[in-house]
Amino acid sequence: MPLVLILLQGLLCSCTVGNTHEPGTVTIALDEAPQNLDARIGIDATSESLIQLIYGSLVKRSRDFAIEPDLALS
Repeated sequence: MPLVLILLQGLLCSCTVGNTHEPGTVTIALDEAPQNLDARIGIDATSESLIQLIYGSLVKRSRDFAIEPDLALS
């Protein structure tokens, strides 16, 4: 039971009370910083994840690696 209380206390202390960001601001938690946000240069996993969120492409690959439209309509 004490372990549950310690975990609960840690969870509650990590929550923020107020909104400290401006309206319209998006906050993303990352496990490491991206090396580069230039789609031509950033090849680490964090950079590639953020590049996919920031930039759209005409087509993308599905989970089974089939090509499907992203920005393209057909």
